[in-house]
Amino acid sequence: MSPSDGVMLRPARAGDYGWALERHEILIPAQFGWNARHAADIAEILAAFIRSEDARERFWIAERKPDGARLGCVGLARPGEREGRLRVLWVEPDARGSGLGRRLVDACLEEARAQGCREVVLWTMDVLHAARRIYADVGFVKTAEAPHADYGVPLMSETWRLEF
Repeated sequence: MSPSDGVMLRPARAGDYGWALERHEILIPAQFGWNARHAADIAEILAAFIRSEDARERFWIAERKPDGARLGCVGLARPGEREGRLRVLWVEPDARGSGLGRRLVDACLEEARAQGCREVVLWTMDVLHAARRIYADVGFVKTAEAPHADYGVPLMSETWRLEF
């Protein structure tokens, strides 16, 4: 998806964080059987973006024109001077396979590079196959994994890192 396909990436505005939480709260349990703890974790991440006074942090929404439908999101958090953290990558089910996930990740990484980050780190789960393919395709390397049972089903959590 590109600007010519009617999808634009824009900064988050009122209502967007709630939408991102709702999508995770409804669709992730339906798809993977995860419990409400996942939504609570997403809520904490999104709240940190809302509260942040760090002008370097970004949260993008992929929006389809002309109807304004939200199709996805991603955030760039800045926990350190030279580190970025990719957060809350989401693509709506009907937009998956279109390249939008890659476009969101690319926007996040482009901003991280422009801000002088030396690395971007992310945390994900082993069952999120499409997202993990994107991460590998853009150069992230899995650097750690650990069992994770907080979401009500056995999972393997993964940390991925991309150095510039």
